[in-house]
Amino acid sequence: MKNKIPCEIIKDLLPSYIDNLTSDASNSMIKEHLLTCESCRDTVKCMGKAEEIIMEEDRKEIDFLKENKKRNKRKIITISVIMLLVVAFFIWKTYFLAFPTPYDFMNLELDVKEKEIVIDGNLWLQDRGVRSVEFVENNGVVIIDVNETKKSIISPNYFHGEYTSEREIKEIWIATKIVWANGTHIDKETSNIYSEKWSNVGDNTHMARIIIASGLDDLIGEHTMEIHTEKMPYGITLNTDRQFSEDVHQDIITRMKQYSAIVIGSTSNLDYITYNYYVNGEQVSLTITEEDVDKFVGKPVKEQFESADKLQEMMASMGMI
Repeated sequence: MKNKIPCEIIKDLLPSYIDNLTSDASNSMIKEHLLTCESCRDTVKCMGKAEEIIMEEDRKEIDFLKENKKRNKRKIITISVIMLLVVAFFIWKTYFLAFPTPYDFMNLELDVKEKEIVIDGNLWLQDRGVRSVEFVENNGVVIIDVNETKKSIISPNYFHGEYTSEREIKEIWIATKIVWANGTHIDKETSNIYSEKWSNVGDNTHMARIIIASGLDDLIGEHTMEIHTEKMPYGITLNTDRQFSEDVHQDIITRMKQYSAIVIGSTSNLDYITYNYYVNGEQVSLTITEEDVDKFVGKPVKEQFESADKLQEMMASMGMI
């Protein structure tokens, strides 16, 4: 861009400009000229007033650099804070966040003496550690949570806990599974079945779970289930293509009665189970009622689900444990 005012005129005005003798209009004109004329700027510097000439372009560049530096500093601080939070969250989640270990994933020794509990054991997974052992009691029922996290110096794989109640202990649970009832240690198979006891035959999810927990699913294999709750008595029908030979049919019926005792006993409003299966290629239909399993067991099966120790005794009498 060319200057409108010749350099000679500007240079004639510079002495007065440096001595602050020029008017505001002349000052503005001279500054505008100096923005684009390097030769006149050099003249001003030689005349000793370089420190007073702060060019607009330089000022803008300085302001930009300052603002950019501030933004970069804020970004660095923000990123650093985020990284620290991520690291802190990872450490907390990995080594401090704990959740109850399922009963099926630990080895356990339990010593109960009237009002005192001593628990020892270790976790199955060697990379998991125990953060804490917590006891919660309600009317003689004690729930123990063995809270696990990642194994470390502060969270070893083994655990130990002690608890003293103010009253006689009736039941002890590990998370959601019962392990001790009325002076009897409850094995895992009984505990798994006892935790599935329910009141509504119309709950498909419950029925599927108790069929699996009882072992009936292994006997009849892949099957479909029909639930009959239109009118009493309530029941279910299990249809399977499983083939059995005549030689083992009586043994199969005995096993069906065993499993039916568990399924019917665990569901308070279930009255019967009908099985449709095949023997020597011919379809057979067998209905087992609550009365049938009561006779088979020798006692009312639904009453055996009133406590885990009763259930365990019934299962033992049928040879299921």
